[in-house]
Amino acid sequence: MISATERKLLLGFASIVLALYVVTVAVEIYQYAAPPKPSPGEINLSAHGYRHDLAGLHLMTPIVFVSLIFARKFIVSTILTGVYGLVLTASYFGRLNGDGVYGGEGFYDGRRLLEFYIKSHEFDFFACLFIFTLLVWQISILIRGSRKLSRLR
Repeated sequence: MISATERKLLLGFASIVLALYVVTVAVEIYQYAAPPKPSPGEINLSAHGYRHDLAGLHLMTPIVFVSLIFARKFIVSTILTGVYGLVLTASYFGRLNGDGVYGGEGFYDGRRLLEFYIKSHEFDFFACLFIFTLLVWQISILIRGSRKLSRLR
């Protein structure tokens, strides 16, 4: 359904994000294994250090990657990528305790966006870019495939 070059580009892009995911998980494991040590003469209270946790929903990254490897018509991989995007969006709003979405004080003011940035893990931003790019790419593949089918009829 797509050319071999486009398939290699798509899998290369997904491989880069998968490698970032694996490195991020390894760093998270290391950080939990080695708790931070206070500097000499400094009191370190656990309430002062905010820890960015990698959300478990990012386990969908390898699942989406595997669905891309075995994709023929890209319907299943597009659905999985869309579900990943919806879950990621819901987690963003959940981190902000639903304010601005469920009748709170508003989401688009500067304080809320700063809080969103502080409460997010760095991989969340890569995942958001990955999902957006992958969805646009896969939807274009589906549109091209449906045009080819309509020409054959």
